[in-house]
Amino acid sequence: MIAGVKKCLDAGDIKGLRYIFLDSLDVDPTFEKYKDDYSVCRSLDGMFEPYVELTPLSTSHSEWDMDYWVKIKFDQKKNFSQKRFEHMIEVAKVVHAEKIERLLAERAAKQTKIEEQIEQVIPKASSQLVPQPERVQPIQSSPVSITPVTNTTVISEGSISESDKSKLREDMRDIDLHNQRVEQEELEKKRKREAAAKEIERQNALLEAQNQSKKVPGIVAVIAVIILIVVVVLLLKVL
Repeated sequence: MIAGVKKCLDAGDIKGLRYIFLDSLDVDPTFEKYKDDYSVCRSLDGMFEPYVELTPLSTSHSEWDMDYWVKIKFDQKKNFSQKRFEHMIEVAKVVHAEKIERLLAERAAKQTKIEEQIEQVIPKASSQLVPQPERVQPIQSSPVSITPVTNTTVISEGSISESDKSKLREDMRDIDLHNQRVEQEELEKKRKREAAAKEIERQNALLEAQNQSKKVPGIVAVIAVIILIVVVVLLLKVL
């Protein structure tokens, strides 16, 4: 199980699980690394909300582009429904096709590397037949004969155990999961930075509006003074 998912499960953090799975399709659009965890989490109480249509879900692959992806992902944040999420799993395979191709190539390369490492640590089994001792010739003068000894014991260097092979594969899987966790943390940081930037922008807009509202009375006062001066000048001319 992915560490972040396990942490949220242990803490009962449904919101955290939603964030993880929402970003999972950008981290791993094949969804291979998340399938087992998703099968556990999708049945949790409160994990999903009843589907509310926002952007209509399209079944046409020709409409599955990045603009469509951004829209349905934004909708999923507002209405975390199972129907839309499982639709997103399919859409991700199209909009992230290049990344999927790269991930599959990387995984194939890792698998090849694992097999090569296993081959390097597995000693080649070899068998050696212990030479058969020479027959001991019976002494002619003695009625007792010595039976020749034959030894055909096979000595094998042996090979690495299946548990060791599994350990190697598990180590490589841990590295892969670590890389995914780092990528997911980077996405979380990016989301927080974007949220902070939006908040700063909102605060600046409020300050600007307040400044504008303060300027209006001053402008009105200046205009009133100008009008008063004009009136006085006109009166003086009349007099």
